[in-house]
Amino acid sequence: MKKTLLLCSLLALPAGAAVAGDFRTGTYEATGTHITVSFDDKGQFHVNKGETLEVTGTYSVKTSELQLTDSLGPWACSKAGEQTGTYAWKYENAALTFSKVADKCEDRVNSLVKRAWKRQKQAAAGAASTADSPWTGTWRLDAARSHFTGQTFTYSKSPGQLLHYDDGSTASFDFGIDGKEYKAYSNRTISWTAAGTNAWDTVVKAEGKVRSSGHIELSADGKTLNMVFTGTKPDGNPFREEDTFTRVSGSDGLIGTWRTAKVVGPSGPQTFVVAAPAPGVLHIEVPDMKAHWEGRTDGSDHPLMGGPPGTTVANQRLSPTRFTYVFKMNGKTDNMGEWNMAADGGSFTDMNWVPGRENEKTTAVYVKQ
Repeated sequence: MKKTLLLCSLLALPAGAAVAGDFRTGTYEATGTHITVSFDDKGQFHVNKGETLEVTGTYSVKTSELQLTDSLGPWACSKAGEQTGTYAWKYENAALTFSKVADKCEDRVNSLVKRAWKRQKQAAAGAASTADSPWTGTWRLDAARSHFTGQTFTYSKSPGQLLHYDDGSTASFDFGIDGKEYKAYSNRTISWTAAGTNAWDTVVKAEGKVRSSGHIELSADGKTLNMVFTGTKPDGNPFREEDTFTRVSGSDGLIGTWRTAKVVGPSGPQTFVVAAPAPGVLHIEVPDMKAHWEGRTDGSDHPLMGGPPGTTVANQRLSPTRFTYVFKMNGKTDNMGEWNMAADGGSFTDMNWVPGRENEKTTAVYVKQ
């Protein structure tokens, strides 16, 4: 955090008694400023200047000491060795005060030790709050109402005995049908092995750990590809997805373009848990993938925690019930889409496509629980 007044670090100042068990969550304002720090009951904090989010991070309290770690935001202490600071805190006369125990981020130190932080009154019953966002809640996939067909991919010949896969996303790579591992995307590798006439087995790994195994068969007339993928999701639950593809072009074995015709047991996100920790901010968790992201809905990129390394997500608010998203891999757009909530607020559609293929959108429907 570059501004002395706002140090994200402020985030860690609870207003409560001097013991961890009495630590009170809520929102605090620095005296003489419009800067607030909000602490939730999950160990996360947010620093705002007015309605603008400046820092997010995590905090923990042990007796009279508070440790805070900045994660994201223009005011975050992001240099190596400066992300985390520890302070002694005291609450008296309705104000929090701090003294440094250990912190290399001078901006944060100056902000915390020179100001008192007043706990704000809780909103009256029925008053509007960030939790009133229509997106707040748990949303579960309704596969019967969803449509995952229509997208295409291509197998083509590469130099030597290699083949090339491309689906318009960042997943564009060469591979051989020789049992060897080939880099697919990010930290993923893939291997192909012949499993009979017009049949193949595949294995996808992430950093050496198997993520999925697949079996692929080409029909006798060469017009249909059937694929079955099995594996274990990051949350430990097994999955099985069966896909059918029809030929769009080509006539020589795998070579050609294929279009998704049927998907059974889609292995994509099954549940989203959405929170609105501050005005203009969304926190989105994907429990089965053990991934999440959080940030302002202004089109800026935020890291996808728990996803492939180098993945970011940008959300752009179009209306209170509609926003777009863009996933990037190491700065290159991988896929994009739009969440659009139904008029009754009971469900939303997730339309998704890869760059340049807007006519191949898939639509997933999620129902509020």
